[in-house]
Amino acid sequence: MENDRFSDHDTAIEILSRLPVESIADLKCTSKRWLEIFSDPSFINAHFQRSAKAVSGLFVQGIIYCTGCLNYVDFPIVDYISMEKEEGCHKFCQTTLDFLPEKVSIIASCNGILLCRSFFEMIYEDHCHWRGDTKDVPMEIVLYVCNPFTKEWTTFKPKGKYEKRCCFGFAYDPYGSTLVNPAKTYATFQVVMVQPPSKLGKYPYLFRVYSSQTGTWRLSKEVCYLPNVIHPHQGCFVEGVYFWMTTGHSILTFDFKQEKSQVIPLPGHELIHGGEEGMCLGVSEGDVHYVCLNKYDLMVWTLKHDISGCKWVLKHSKPAREIRHHSYNSMHMPDPLCKTDESIKTNNSIIHPYAFRDDILFMKAAYTMCTYNIKTGLIEEDLCSSLELGNRSFPPIVIPYSKSLLGVQAKDKEDRPLKKRRAYE
Repeated sequence: MENDRFSDHDTAIEILSRLPVESIADLKCTSKRWLEIFSDPSFINAHFQRSAKAVSGLFVQGIIYCTGCLNYVDFPIVDYISMEKEEGCHKFCQTTLDFLPEKVSIIASCNGILLCRSFFEMIYEDHCHWRGDTKDVPMEIVLYVCNPFTKEWTTFKPKGKYEKRCCFGFAYDPYGSTLVNPAKTYATFQVVMVQPPSKLGKYPYLFRVYSSQTGTWRLSKEVCYLPNVIHPHQGCFVEGVYFWMTTGHSILTFDFKQEKSQVIPLPGHELIHGGEEGMCLGVSEGDVHYVCLNKYDLMVWTLKHDISGCKWVLKHSKPAREIRHHSYNSMHMPDPLCKTDESIKTNNSIIHPYAFRDDILFMKAAYTMCTYNIKTGLIEEDLCSSLELGNRSFPPIVIPYSKSLLGVQAKDKEDRPLKKRRAYE
């Protein structure tokens, strides 16, 4: 019966590519014929086009303040919160990336593929286990591109050495190129490394681009004079362009195809960075969205393009005092509906936007990470408590993730750099 139904390869792909991604891992073991079908790049592309791109989970990277180097550094534990529920609760895991040879910090996610980097070599002075070099000395790191669902990965190193204020952008093309083998189409990816100047505003930011097709880095002709620092973990990728938040109430963009950069001012007033206010970038309906929480309102803006250029359009606005969580009353907190300045200040200190995807804001409310739907204006689901996240003092980096079968050009095991770098004792 199997040969009758799936003897035609195209028919088999047409039928099986409609299966959910979770089912395919088990069905690969059914027969050699099905394994062959599921491993075919044509099937993987067809499945990607048909599969839902809904968020399947969140990667959460903590941040701590290092008293030794007076700097914010990544916490070398990555948590994964699944949107699927197990016994009424969301699955919570710290071993999702254990297939990699070392601890990593997640930089970006694109089409179910992660870009990560190794942790810095640590210098241990005065019993400080979390500090990097206090001087801006370049450091060697390894970049990882991996699929957490299929556990396939590959590595490469940045051109030159990594400096503290370097940041990366990541673009993964699921439809790929025939450069590797003219008979087949292979998925490809690109990484841009934004190198900071020695003096902001006086010298330009430089862009180095890595392509998986050639396996090499090259220096782009594009430069950008920007008097601000780029947020390395506040970025997103949309339609061939990567976007980063900067400290100057603006975003920096880099177009991978044209290799052009642009600085776009953000809407509204510049926020004072601190516990009372927050902001993040995200993607919904193919557009970049900017989420900001000031003392009084939560606002979501979308970036639209027309013949006159780009402009921000306010998509959602709601008074912060009206964003209620069921735990407020049980925790004896001030009523968020109270309109006094002190109540507003207290309410905003326990609300913080983390990430945005498909009209869903992943945010902190009281001591809980939850989802806020901007279409309904309601907090809909609790994902985890701050106890599960380790009670970290500073807002974590939260990266939405969607499962996929897309592959990476993984090297043979003997070619992988397996030397581990000390990230913690």
